[in-house]
Amino acid sequence: MIISKIERQKKDKERYSLFVEDKFLIGVSEAILIHFALYKGQQISEDLLVEIKEAEYNHKVYNKAIHYLSFGLRTIKEMRDYLAEIPAFNSEEAQSNSEDSQEKSVIDETLIQSVIQRLSDQNYLNDLIYGQSYVRTHALINRKGPSLMKQELLNKGLTEATILTALEEYSEDQQVENLFYLGEKFIRTKKSLPPKMLRNKLQEYLLKKGFDRDLVQTSLTEFSFEDAEERESDLLNKTAEKLLRTRQKKYSGYDLQNKMKESLYRKGFDFEAINQWIADHSALFE
Repeated sequence: MIISKIERQKKDKERYSLFVEDKFLIGVSEAILIHFALYKGQQISEDLLVEIKEAEYNHKVYNKAIHYLSFGLRTIKEMRDYLAEIPAFNSEEAQSNSEDSQEKSVIDETLIQSVIQRLSDQNYLNDLIYGQSYVRTHALINRKGPSLMKQELLNKGLTEATILTALEEYSEDQQVENLFYLGEKFIRTKKSLPPKMLRNKLQEYLLKKGFDRDLVQTSLTEFSFEDAEERESDLLNKTAEKLLRTRQKKYSGYDLQNKMKESLYRKGFDFEAINQWIADHSALFE
């Protein structure tokens, strides 16, 4: 077959349409046109046509990767997973003149690795740069602790060594600042909790946010629970009265007293405060 015409596409100025006997044959990118030095009047064999189609497919895969990166930084694992979803090139189907004929089966791992290597050489893919950016962003905006970041980056495919280097972006001073910011915010939103439970819940919350256990335990002594302590008496009264209304329906005397103690203790009230409340309301348990 002989190329009768080469025409720049109207919708994409970097793509060209090849015609044989004035009938559309295939569309190719400018890079492929130049690579194969295609020209009007050129003789094209079936084997060369398949070779052109495969090269065009490979070029499209690379462009898809570039487009994926345009939305933000990616890890090598994220890029590998993305490319693995692209339909593979099929040399037999490529005998057809349809540009979509190659959309079959699973993309070749060799091509995936080739694209990833090319992107890495161009520094478009760099797990360390990704990790450093991730740490800076989440330390500043989400105020996550380093342990949580480490787990999330492991899930994104970064090696432990790369993560440890990236975490050097997160200073201890900033960790302490973030820990206190989150802790104080947590305390302000948990006004219904008694001091003991508030302290325990705060510790659980900060550990869940990824801060070091030793840092959390040391910092707990510096948080103020005065407001919670001042509210504890009123909160204990309200909670006990509410529990009493339900427990009195099933229990009385000593059994009711024990059930009240158990329930109030599970809700985080101080044991001495509970005993004092029981003593102050002893007539209810006679």
